Amino acid sequence: MIIKKYPDRRLYNTATHTFMTLDDLADLVRQGIELTIHETKSGKDITRSVLLHIILERERKATQNLLPTAFLRQLIRFYGHSMQMIVPAFLDVSLSSFIREQEKLRRQAISASSQETEMETLITRREVISGA
Repeated sequence: MIIKKYPDRRLYNTATHTFMTLDDLADLVRQGIELTIHETKSGKDITRSVLLHIILERERKATQNLLPTAFLRQLIRFYGHSMQMIVPAFLDVSLSSFIREQEKLRRQAISASSQETEMETLITRREVISGA
């Protein structure tokens, strides 16, 4: 999906032909929709800077921040450091691994819940049959 950003800072969704807010963009990202944001005047891809702006706004408003201050300090220290080239790949792999583990835990919780429900059903049936 392509989003255009006009000089007046308005964002335009080319798929729906509507203007949108940063919150609307954040919703699209949460839904897993791949999007690219282009500056209308220059045609430059500004996706990264707009996504960073969304994160900044969320961090400013959040009562529970996603990015701890110590983490932010360490990121700043990596700029200009020999590790700067490795950090993005490491963070990407780490986040992907975290997401996979989160999905496994979610599936296990659903499985355990359905097994518990099946067990409760069997116990209820047994009580009904035995007349308890």
